[in-house]
Amino acid sequence: MKKSLVLPVIILLLTTAVFSIFVFAVKAKSQTVVKYDAYSVKSGDTLWNIAKLYNNNNGDIRRVVYDIMIENDMATPDLYPGQVLNIPVGD
Repeated sequence: MKKSLVLPVIILLLTTAVFSIFVFAVKAKSQTVVKYDAYSVKSGDTLWNIAKLYNNNNGDIRRVVYDIMIENDMATPDLYPGQVLNIPVGD
């Protein structure tokens, strides 16, 4: 009778382990906090120039422009003075 319980117990333990790994991985990912700077647009500002100000790691400036547009629900890169943009920044 003991041999008949070994396989179900092993399956239960493996299932629990896999589920636990999945839950912790999702929980760790959901705890990522993105910080933002509020930037007030001035006359003559362009999205490209604002992105250059915040491109600290010298990565692809197009990615910074894209991130700013996504974060601010922008369909076009058009800006107007007084507009406040949420700029995602690193740690």
